[in-house]
Amino acid sequence: EPIITKAVNVIYDMSEDSKIRELARLREKALHDEASALFNAKREGEQLGMKKGEQLGIKKGEQIGIKKGEQIGIQKARAEIINKLRLSGMTEEQIQSILKS
Repeated sequence: EPIITKAVNVIYDMSEDSKIRELARLREKALHDEASALFNAKREGEQLGMKKGEQLGIKKGEQIGIKKGEQIGIQKARAEIINKLRLSGMTEEQIQSILKS
């Protein structure tokens, strides 16, 4: 049990004055409400952070996928060009010369 709650309970128990007891009760309720609000805010923040992180992860994954797809497409196109040049009768030296320029 938190120290503040214990102190409030002591004041509440020791006081004959209903006004002080009511103030102690209200203070304890306020502390409880504040703790609940902080807990809920933290939980909502975590959920929001996870959602945002997931969205960023998806976006980053799409960007990586597009880049990888472009690389694969370029490699396939290059392989097709090389194959067509070979089939047309070009030598490896001629093909390499064309690809370097």
